[in-house]
Amino acid sequence: TTTASASGILNPGAIILILILLLILSSKEKSRIYHGLIFVLGIFFTYLLFYFGLFDFFSYYQNSILILRIIAVILILITLIKLIALFNSWKQVTKKFSWETKTKYNQHLKNLFSYISIYILGLIVSLLTLSQVNNYSLLVRNLYLGGFKPLTMFFIVIYYNLVFIFPFALLLIIYYFLNKRLNKYSEEVMQERSHRSEKWYQFYLRVLNLIIYIIVLILAIIIIV
Repeated sequence: TTTASASGILNPGAIILILILLLILSSKEKSRIYHGLIFVLGIFFTYLLFYFGLFDFFSYYQNSILILRIIAVILILITLIKLIALFNSWKQVTKKFSWETKTKYNQHLKNLFSYISIYILGLIVSLLTLSQVNNYSLLVRNLYLGGFKPLTMFFIVIYYNLVFIFPFALLLIIYYFLNKRLNKYSEEVMQERSHRSEKWYQFYLRVLNLIIYIIVLILAIIIIV
């Protein structure tokens, strides 16, 4: 059961969700880890409601792989923009913008990274990935909806969903401790070289984001091909 449920993370839809989570974690928002958590919760509850009988239309939608490829293209474009901003100060990129344009941009960015927006993003993209669930997932769902051993199947559904969401939670945990380690290492470098730890932390964070962007580009291209 565990192996079958864990295999669900290998489908294109789950990979798209992981790529979006990586991009959320690579943002400059200080609350990016909380944003990632909200996004994962959106995935969890969407899939849970699916097992409880909702969202049938999305599970049978025939053109879902085309939509996932379109999302992959969008993720590539976003990643390329982030790469440009990574090697150039964002202030330099936007220095020709008017004050009014910058104000509107900052407001839209703030709205985009609100907790509600992130949750809705997790919900919508999860819906678009439901047609990619494996046959075992559909079997578990059908058995539960068919009334076969309701209590037993209820716990199996919860268990299955937790196994599916585990890689996302693990990614969050790894990023949290890696981010914490980078901060600590930056303070150690500061003590040795008499430089501000924040600058070193930003440098190491840029390197980490570069690795994330490369991973996102490779996997997104694989999905398109």
